[in-house]
Amino acid sequence: MQTVLITGFEPFGGETVNPSWEVVKLLDGTIIDDCRVVARQLPCVFGESLEVLNAAIDALQPSVVLAIGQAGGRVDVTVERGGDQRR
Repeated sequence: MQTVLITGFEPFGGETVNPSWEVVKLLDGTIIDDCRVVARQLPCVFGESLEVLNAAIDALQPSVVLAIGQAGGRVDVTVERGGDQRR
Protein backbone atom coordinates (compact mmCIF):
# COMPACT_ATOMS: atom_id res chain seq x y z
CA MET A 1 0.00 0.00 0.00
CA GLN A 2 1.31 3.43 -0.92
CA THR A 3 1.42 6.31 1.54
CA VAL A 4 0.28 9.87 0.96
CA LEU A 5 1.70 12.37 3.44
CA ILE A 6 -0.44 15.45 3.95
CA THR A 7 0.64 18.28 6.21
CA GLY A 8 -0.93 21.35 7.79
CA PHE A 9 0.41 23.97 10.14
CA GLU A 10 -0.02 24.73 13.81
CA PRO A 11 -1.81 27.97 14.76
CA PHE A 12 0.27 31.14 14.50
CA GLY A 13 -0.04 34.87 14.94
CA GLY A 14 -2.11 34.57 18.10
CA GLU A 15 -4.76 32.39 16.48
CA THR A 16 -6.12 29.34 18.29
CA VAL A 17 -6.59 27.22 15.16
CA ASN A 18 -5.07 26.95 11.71
CA PRO A 19 -7.57 25.92 9.02
CA SER A 20 -4.88 23.98 7.15
CA TRP A 21 -4.43 21.60 10.09
CA GLU A 22 -8.15 21.41 10.87
CA VAL A 23 -8.83 20.06 7.37
CA VAL A 24 -5.75 17.84 7.10
CA LYS A 25 -6.23 16.05 10.42
CA LEU A 26 -9.65 14.82 9.26
CA LEU A 27 -7.94 12.79 6.52
CA ASP A 28 -5.43 11.06 8.81
CA GLY A 29 -5.79 7.30 8.62
CA THR A 30 -8.13 7.19 5.65
CA ILE A 31 -7.58 4.80 2.77
CA ILE A 32 -8.18 6.16 -0.72
CA ASP A 33 -7.68 3.88 -3.75
CA ASP A 34 -5.20 1.65 -1.92
CA CYS A 35 -3.30 4.65 -0.54
CA ARG A 36 -2.97 5.29 3.18
CA VAL A 37 -3.24 8.96 4.12
CA VAL A 38 -1.03 10.11 6.99
CA ALA A 39 -1.38 13.64 8.38
CA ARG A 40 1.34 15.53 10.22
CA GLN A 41 1.25 18.98 11.80
CA LEU A 42 4.15 21.30 11.02
CA PRO A 43 5.41 24.07 13.29
CA CYS A 44 5.29 27.69 12.14
CA VAL A 45 8.95 28.26 12.88
CA PHE A 46 11.29 29.05 10.02
CA GLY A 47 13.58 26.11 9.33
CA GLU A 48 11.93 23.89 11.92
CA SER A 49 8.95 23.14 9.70
CA LEU A 50 11.25 21.80 6.98
CA GLU A 51 13.08 19.64 9.52
CA VAL A 52 9.81 18.12 10.74
CA LEU A 53 8.62 17.60 7.15
CA ASN A 54 11.87 15.91 6.13
CA ALA A 55 11.74 13.64 9.19
CA ALA A 56 8.20 12.57 8.26
CA ILE A 57 9.29 11.89 4.67
CA ASP A 58 12.23 9.81 5.91
CA ALA A 59 10.03 7.83 8.31
CA LEU A 60 7.07 7.25 6.01
CA GLN A 61 8.68 7.13 2.54
CA PRO A 62 5.48 8.52 0.95
CA SER A 63 4.68 8.31 -2.75
CA VAL A 64 3.13 11.79 -2.64
CA VAL A 65 3.47 14.75 -0.29
CA LEU A 66 0.75 17.41 -0.10
CA ALA A 67 1.66 20.42 2.03
CA ILE A 68 -1.41 22.49 2.86
CA GLY A 69 -1.14 26.00 4.27
CA GLN A 70 -3.04 29.16 4.94
CA ALA A 71 -2.15 32.31 3.04
CA GLY A 72 -3.61 35.32 4.78
CA GLY A 73 -5.48 37.66 2.51
CA ARG A 74 -6.00 35.19 -0.34
CA VAL A 75 -9.61 34.50 -1.21
CA ASP A 76 -8.97 31.66 -3.67
CA VAL A 77 -7.31 28.27 -3.41
CA THR A 78 -3.82 28.63 -4.86
CA VAL A 79 -1.72 25.71 -6.02
CA GLU A 80 2.01 26.10 -5.55
CA ARG A 81 4.43 23.58 -6.94
CA GLY A 82 7.77 22.88 -5.35
CA GLY A 83 10.57 20.57 -6.24
CA ASP A 84 12.74 18.60 -3.87
CA GLN A 85 13.50 21.10 -1.11
CA ARG A 86 15.49 18.65 0.97
CA ARG A 87 19.08 19.47 1.81
